Amino acid sequence: MRSLLAAAFCMAPLCVDAHPHVFIDGGADFLFEDNALTSLRISWAYDPFATLYYVQEMGVDPDGDLVLTEAERGLLLADHLSWDPGFAGDSYLEVAGSPVPLSGPQRGEARIEAGRLRIVFERDLVRPIPASGLQAVFKIYDPTYFVAYSVRQAPSIEGISHACRATLLAFDPKRDLLRLQATLAQLAQEEIPADTGVGALFADELHLICD
Repeated sequence: MRSLLAAAFCMAPLCVDAHPHVFIDGGADFLFEDNALTSLRISWAYDPFATLYYVQEMGVDPDGDLVLTEAERGLLLADHLSWDPGFAGDSYLEVAGSPVPLSGPQRGEARIEAGRLRIVFERDLVRPIPASGLQAVFKIYDPTYFVAYSVRQAPSIEGISHACRATLLAFDPKRDLLRLQATLAQLAQEEIPADTGVGALFADELHLICD
């Protein structure tokens, strides 16, 4: 998927040699069962240019009207749910400051809304975590900052009557980080930042707190 989008910027009339190259509105919801956090529902909404290129390269929507058949949606979804080994899914959960392993993508759907490809899927916690006293932070980011994710709304909480609340802590562009962003913007498409975890510095955070 990412290689297809990388090619898009090399073939575009105005080739953009800068990081990031793709812009995605991301989001996540916290899903509970039996008073324990069990899953995260994650969404990606691609920018319009990436959407157009991606569906064309996948060979779907040949008439270009961005109205997909069920079979075409299935092809797009299958491509997104087939991750290379070692790919972390650009999504990271921490509980009490420690990383929590997540499953690969499951129970997904693909659709186009307002000219943007939207992929929604779930990732299960390897072990459910009881809600009582739970403090979790979830981030969506590309470590290499090839893709820039932005979270536009606070997450919802589903499946629990326990007293939990979720908030969005948006990235705050401090002076040093703005300088770093400007430096990254000078990288060519094929270049990777020296800090391969640099994307985390620009990540929005979703905070979950349960009493």
